[in-house]
Order: sequence, then structure tokens, then C-alpha cells
Amino acid sequence: MCISDICNVTLWLNRGQTEVRFPESLKLQSDKLEERRTQIKVNKRTNIKPNNVKSTDSEDIHVYRKDRKMENRKKNNGQHAPSFWKMIERRLVEAKTHYVITKTNLQKLDAGTLKSLEGIHITKQTVIVRSLNEEGHRWLAQQKRFTGNLDFATGPQNVVAYLKQFRDVSVNNQLLQFNYILRQNKSHQIAYFMVYNEIQDVLMKSLPKLSVGIHGSAVTNLGCKGSDLDIVINVSTNKRKMFDQVKTKLEEAESLNIGFCAPHARVPIINVQHCPTKISCDISIESFAQSNSNPMVNAEVLYTMSVLDDRFCSLVRIIKYWASCRGLCKAGANPSPHGITWTLLTLFYFQQKGILPAARRLYCYQTAGAQKTRTRAVLSSENNALCQPLDTPTMRSIDDISKDLKKNDELLVDLLKGFCDYYLAFDFSKRKISIYDGVYYQRTLRHLRVSDGAMEIPLEYKECYNTNVSKNVTSGVINVMKKELTNLHKALNNNNLGSVLKESGRQL
Repeated sequence: MCISDICNVTLWLNRGQTEVRFPESLKLQSDKLEERRTQIKVNKRTNIKPNNVKSTDSEDIHVYRKDRKMENRKKNNGQHAPSFWKMIERRLVEAKTHYVITKTNLQKLDAGTLKSLEGIHITKQTVIVRSLNEEGHRWLAQQKRFTGNLDFATGPQNVVAYLKQFRDVSVNNQLLQFNYILRQNKSHQIAYFMVYNEIQDVLMKSLPKLSVGIHGSAVTNLGCKGSDLDIVINVSTNKRKMFDQVKTKLEEAESLNIGFCAPHARVPIINVQHCPTKISCDISIESFAQSNSNPMVNAEVLYTMSVLDDRFCSLVRIIKYWASCRGLCKAGANPSPHGITWTLLTLFYFQQKGILPAARRLYCYQTAGAQKTRTRAVLSSENNALCQPLDTPTMRSIDDISKDLKKNDELLVDLLKGFCDYYLAFDFSKRKISIYDGVYYQRTLRHLRVSDGAMEIPLEYKECYNTNVSKNVTSGVINVMKKELTNLHKALNNNNLGSVLKESGRQL
């Protein structure tokens, strides 16, 4: 989400019995101001009127198509998103320029120093700030990265109550409002990369040759508020030995609390909580060369898909939240679909609509038939971005990929209904989904083994080949899933979205 233009905010703080006013030259932008401006834009986009008069479907289509024409005009003018690796590089650099400072510390500054600081996130006690000039940079360089505490671990609250105020508008408008409260804003993105930088610094002090990468929803534009941070460490030595070394270093960090650990799992995982922000981090230890498993490749594909069509991001957030409420999206060892399963199901549906391309069409190939034999090299850059491809094929540019896509102006509500209809008719017992080719294939007898699961969505990139992300899902869960999809479709038809967003308490 793009931050709106920085505005001047006057802060009032108490120092004893004396009220101190910050000069107007201190530029600070709070989330409340940002959310208010975004809310106004969303209201205009969804045609919500002050008296909550219900907008018609024709009005929805007109407003939505007008909005998408403006987006296409921006793309045509070169205002398209950066590539995955450029995005990583920019966010890493950006995060290193920000600090979490308490208002008490800011209160002690003179007017000259305050003029050199800019804030993007304000809470009652803490501000995320960056410098505007050399003076501000010198002052921040003397501070710890986190001198205050924030809470970025809390997800959306009271969603059903929030949506009730929009019950007199169309379902499509409700979905847009729903997505608005789910998505992460600019301050979330900066906070995630600040935490990543801190964990990376902790590890690199004693393990300087370690390759540490960031993946998952923090870099794919698909995250919701309260999402975890996913970090991967690529090792060439014994994973268990490296697990012990990494865990020891993380335990020494004052800002981190160790949670659960899985040293004997196929992919060893260490869960930590970053105390200043309360962000939960899952740190996995992989050997890409040995396991044919590289989460950075999947992150690159999903990020590219997300910038090709923003409706993909919106639908993923909405579907994952709905599935979580219905007990159909849980992490850990259980038979319910994981978050990545719902993401890939949504992506595959968009591929069938021609809105998004097959994953193999994202890349450039020099020779025919090289699609499934390509290789990637592991690279640690100056910022330790992980697994940036060195040899061909390389990712095509965003605007080049966009030329191959069909024009589609369907409303979000129509896409969600279509998602329900598509998977209600989909026979998971006889078909497997190929995100790589953008089609489904018939499952052979080999694929009907119990150990392969009732649902098959393999990652067919060479780095992740034959990794079925849905092998935990059972046929019984698929039946429950289809029942809930039926209920979701009915709720959309009856303009009663809130009825399917209540906690089901289901145990699978």
C-alpha cells in the first residue's frame, strides 16, 4: 500500500506540569491519518455515500472499471512495480533508515533536531522515525534501533461488527472494505524488514558467511495484519549442527524470545518473538542444494503475480481469513489446508480465468524445452538477499508479462463467487493442480497413494520440485471445504457476508 503525502502533525506531550509543543516543522504521519485518507479513497472507489444508500451493480461496475483504467494508465506511463529482487533491495535499505523511538526521547530534543526527523507511525508512546538530513542521521546513529515498543502482532479485530456499518451497500463494496482492514500498510512493511535486519545482524556477527533470506507474506504483498515473519537460512553443512549454532545466538539476543523449536523436522524451525514489535518469526534452516526446496523462488513467483493484478492480493486475504474463521486454515500438523494451499488455489483459479499467467511464462528461456531443467545460483549480495538468480532464465519484466494477459474487469464479488463455483465442481481425487503450467493433470495410480494426500498442488520449479504443499489435506476435509464454499456462495448472494466470518470452533 502506498503512503499518502507526508503531512505536518503537531504533537502535544507532557513534561511534568509543563505542556511542550513540538514545532510544526516536525513532520509526522500517523497510521490513523493514513487510514483515514485510505478510507476516503476506498469510499470513493466503492461509491459509498454518506447516507449509506445502496449502490447498484451497474454503479459498481462503472466505478470499478474507471479505477482499473487509471491503474492501466499508470502502468502504461511506466509506473509499474519493481522486480522482486529490486523490491527486496529497496525495503532492506529503507528499513535501515528507520528507528523506533519513544516520545519521551523525542521530547528532549531541540527544535533544530526535530526539524530533521520525519515519522510514519505514531502510537501513544512510540514513533517510527527516519532522518531528513545529515543532522537527523547523526542523532539516530547514536540511538538503538528499538528504544520503544510497538504491537504489530495483532490481527484485525471485530471484523463482523465493522462490516455491519456497510450492510446497506453492495456485497462488492463490503469485500473492498473487508480487504481494507485486512491488508498491511507501509509501517507494517517497514517493521517486518527492521526485524529481519536485526535478526540478520545478530546472526552475522558470529556467523558472517551465513546466507539469510526473507520470504512469505512479508514480501509477496499477500500478508494480513498480524502475519508472521518468515526467514530462511541456507546452509551447505549439517543442518542440525547449524540449528544448534543459530539457536544459541538467538538466545543471546535481548530483543528475542525463543518459542517452539523443531530440530528434528525435515526442515528444522526455530520460532522467536521480537519483543519490541511482538512480531512472531519462523526461522527455517534449509540446504537448497540437497533438498530441492527454495522458498525464495515461490516468493518471487507470488510477488510477481500480486503486482500483475491487485485483485489477486485482495482475494487471497479474504479467502484465507474466511477459511481461518471456518476452521479450514491452520498452521502446524493438522489435516486442514495451510495458508499456502489457499494462496495457490486462488492463483490457479486466476490462471484459469486468464487473469494471471502460468508460472513458467514468467521466465525467459534461451533454449526450447528448458523450462523444467533451469537452475539457479545462490547469492549473498551486500544486503544478503538470498538466491538471486545469476544464470538464465531470468524473470521477464512486469509490463512484458502484462501484454500476454486477457483483459478482465470482473468485480471482486464475482471473482469470489466464481472461485466457489470452480472448486465445488473440481474433482481433487482425480486431478492435480499445476501452478507451473497453469493447468490441471489427471492423477495417476502413483499419485493416489494415501501418503500423497487427497489434494495435490505440487511446486514444479526445479528448486521445489515434487513438493506437494497440500499433502496433509484429507478427503474428509475436502468435503467440509466444499460445504463451506457453498455457504460462502449463499452468503454472497444474500448480502450476508458477516454470517460466514464468525469463528466456527471446528476441530478437524
